[in-house]
Formats: sequence, structure tokens, C-alpha cells
Amino acid sequence: MQTEPNDFSIAVSDEPSQEDVDAVVRGLLSYNTARAGAEAPRPLGVVVHQRGRLIGGATGVTHWRWLYISHVWVSEDARRQGVGARIVGAAEDAARRRGCRAAWLCTFSFQAPGFYRDMGYEEFGALEGFPPGEKLHFFCKSL
Repeated sequence: MQTEPNDFSIAVSDEPSQEDVDAVVRGLLSYNTARAGAEAPRPLGVVVHQRGRLIGGATGVTHWRWLYISHVWVSEDARRQGVGARIVGAAEDAARRRGCRAAWLCTFSFQAPGFYRDMGYEEFGALEGFPPGEKLHFFCKSL
């Protein structure tokens, strides 16, 4: 027999209070830590300058011996010259030095799925129609 909780309410908001957001995050982090250990995430950034101008870079985070690459960008005029491969390679090298065993990332179909495949990443999932008419690809790679 399934029982229903008694006195609760659900509220949906476009502007949740910071107090509520913080409480939800604390609750989830507490649960995760009890099962997987403390996260201890460390930010990671890679930037490339050419003649004093930023032409590319990557941002991400390492934790639980994984690298998550959140953003990679190369300026239009620097693309297809190996800059992106060097950026991702530098992020992977830094992650290895931090003890990471693997990396993961996501990219849209209009961005760079072929680039990541060429870099040795394997697709492990996708969201069709995100955004409409496109696809969000998820990739991972052993380091």
C-alpha cells in the first residue's frame, strides 16, 4: 500500500529565494558526500594569446578524478590551425597531473562533435531536439 505524505506544499518560482537554492544544494552535496566522498572541485582554465589578443581557451573543473570541460572556444580566424587541439590537450595534461583518469564534455551538433571524435572522445549519449532541430552530444575519454 502506497502512502501519501501529509502536510506538504509544492511551489514553482521563476525567482526562487537564495536561501531555498542554498538549502537544496547543501542537501544534495551532503547526500553525495555521504556516498561518494567530498567533491573538492578545482576550476581549470586554459587560455591562448597571440600577439596580445585572446584567440581561444577552455574552462572546466576537475573532481572525483574526472575532468569536465565546460567550454571551449577558438576565434574564427584561428580555427583549423590546431589551436583547439592544443587547448584541449593542455586541459587533459593538467587533469592528468591532478590525478584525473578520464574527461567528459558536451557539445552541440552545430559546434564540434567531429573535432572531439578526432581527439579520441567517444559519444555516450545525445539529446535530440536540443535546441530544436539540433542535438546535444555527450562525450568521454580515458586519460
